Amino acid sequence: MSYDCNIDIAAYANAIGTTYETLPEVSKKVLANIKTGYRLLSIEERDAHIMAILKRLEEPQISRSTEENLAIFERGWSENLALCRTQGVSLDSLRPKYVKPNSIMRFAGKFIVPENPFLFDDLCTATLNSLFTRYFTDAAAVYEFGCGTGRYLYMLGNLLPRRKLVGLDWTKASGEILKVIAEQTGLPIEGARFDMLSPGDSVKVDPGSAIYTVGAMEQIGTRFQAFLTYLLESRPAIVVHHEPILELYGEPTLYDYLAAFYHRKRNYLNGYLPALQGLERERKIEILEVRRGGYGDPFNEGSSIIVWRPL
Repeated sequence: MSYDCNIDIAAYANAIGTTYETLPEVSKKVLANIKTGYRLLSIEERDAHIMAILKRLEEPQISRSTEENLAIFERGWSENLALCRTQGVSLDSLRPKYVKPNSIMRFAGKFIVPENPFLFDDLCTATLNSLFTRYFTDAAAVYEFGCGTGRYLYMLGNLLPRRKLVGLDWTKASGEILKVIAEQTGLPIEGARFDMLSPGDSVKVDPGSAIYTVGAMEQIGTRFQAFLTYLLESRPAIVVHHEPILELYGEPTLYDYLAAFYHRKRNYLNGYLPALQGLERERKIEILEVRRGGYGDPFNEGSSIIVWRPL
């Protein structure tokens, strides 16, 4: 099969709203070491893919309850825990099972066929390396909420060593994985159970720390207020989100309309960006960055960025 196009570093930087010159070297290194070839879909392939999306949207069980989500993630992280114990901790053993190879993905407003079936996940890694380097260099402690398998904490610990790393997740298996990572690697990682829907006050964030989420808030739909209040009261130095953001879709195009439709059907994060913008108007926070990621899986884009800090 011929892949006659390529996502070079400059094209990737443009897609995520930055430039080649400002992209950190660590992100350039990630991109230089992966296959980034692709081809555009034929008209017949595009029609078939759109039909598949529409059929998916017609499925009655496309969204899940909170209880179903918890059971699914507990089971999934338990599989990764077993891999870490038998095969050792690595980015491969920490990759969630829901991260599947994609024969079609989204990039820069087009459906594409990637040469690398894990290209979407690899682009996420490049983006996160960029965000970590730009925003967490001066942080003494970094907290990830909804940390799952802890793979991004593992990545962060190797990228920016000698920082306190804390992973928060609502599953028991996640905390067990973090213990294994700390035991096998010596990284200063610790964990605790945490429910974004009901934060409470059991986890205290160190003053001046950095906080981030990656594809974790998508699951709470419109029920983000309790967690947002918790973040405001914790007074972190910086908050970084890498999430699907409904309000950043354009929607006049079929491409964006389908993604927004899927996002709503799955009950993904909705209203969070307007809530932050309201807080900024009230001068309670400062929004440092809002941008669409420009790439995604076959159905939507989970790669948008919001960076803010309390005032």
